[in-house]
Amino acid sequence: MSKYLHRIGLLLMTCASILMFISFTLPWWIGDFTITDPGMNEVRIYGWGLRQSLVGLGSAIEHDLTPMNQTILAWAYIAISIIALFLGLTLTRKWSYSLLLSTTSGIGYISYALVSVYVVIQNRLDAQGIALQGKSYIPTGYTFIEIYTSIQMGFYLAIGTGVCIVLSSIFYLP
Repeated sequence: MSKYLHRIGLLLMTCASILMFISFTLPWWIGDFTITDPGMNEVRIYGWGLRQSLVGLGSAIEHDLTPMNQTILAWAYIAISIIALFLGLTLTRKWSYSLLLSTTSGIGYISYALVSVYVVIQNRLDAQGIALQGKSYIPTGYTFIEIYTSIQMGFYLAIGTGVCIVLSSIFYLP
């Protein structure tokens, strides 16, 4: 029976690793600025950083783009988290170490997503007078720029993946 639980755990951790990778490549937050063409004036924030396609306001947020070294660091974090999942499942035979490695990876990913959206992004938006979700207006001289913002599926997938990792590590590790 233990052999089957171990295989189920390996399958769950493999699926969790794939979901973690997918959630990291999907946008976690999008701000769509209505200036000329909707969709052509977007700011997208992923788990690994910020990218934008603002035609009219690109230089205004140029300083907010994620530097390459921080992008590399974010991807290294994901790689280490995925490695920790499999180390917890395959290399250690002591249950407490396995549980520690895997749950730390899951809780760490949940924390990473929550801090990214509700601390880093929220604080930056508050400084600009923009809502985390919904419609905001930014005054520019005699006119306003409308911005529609929303938390995206990638963020919710990241939270769900972290929860699945924690639950599967508790129930299926050796």
